[in-house]
Amino acid sequence: MNRFQIQTTGIKQDDFADMVAEEVERALAHYDEAINRPTMVSVGKIAGSIASAVTLLSPKHQRAIDAIHADLPGLASKFVRALAAEAARRSEAGTGGATGLPAASLADIEGPSSSPPRADDLESMLIEDWAGRVAGSTYLEENLRIARSTLHRWQRRGEVIALRKGGRKHVFPLAR
Repeated sequence: MNRFQIQTTGIKQDDFADMVAEEVERALAHYDEAINRPTMVSVGKIAGSIASAVTLLSPKHQRAIDAIHADLPGLASKFVRALAAEAARRSEAGTGGATGLPAASLADIEGPSSSPPRADDLESMLIEDWAGRVAGSTYLEENLRIARSTLHRWQRRGEVIALRKGGRKHVFPLAR
C-alpha cells in the first residue's frame, strides 16, 4: 500500500487503513460472534484498504463514486464473489498465500457466469443476491415505525419472512 498522507487529517494512509480495519473488526465481533477471527481480520483489511484508497481520490473521482452510490451494494457483492472465486481457485491449486492481485477476470466482476453455480458459490452467496433488498429490525423500526415486537409476532405467525443473518439476527425482505 502506498504511504501517502490523507491531506485533510494528516494521517498516513496505512494508519488510516489500520484504524478502519480495527473498527470493522470490532463492529463484526459485536454484530455476530459466530464470525471466525481470520474472516474478521480479512474483512477489516479489505474495508480499510478501500476506505484509505477512496480518500486519496481526486475530488472529480470522489464525485463519480458519489454518483454511483446506489450501485455500490451490487458492486460490492460482485467484488466479494470475485474474491470467493479467487480463494476457491487458490485453494484448489494449493496456493493459499497472498501473491498480488486476484487473477479474477473482469467478466467475473462485471457479470454473472454462464455456468451453473457450484455448491461453494451458493454458500458464499449473499442474502441480497437472491432475496433482493433486505432490512434489519432496527431499520424497519426507525424508518417504517414497525416495532420489533410486532415483527417478532408476525414472524411467529408466519405473516412475514425473516431470514437468519449471522448467529441470531434476522433480516426481512423489502420486496412486496
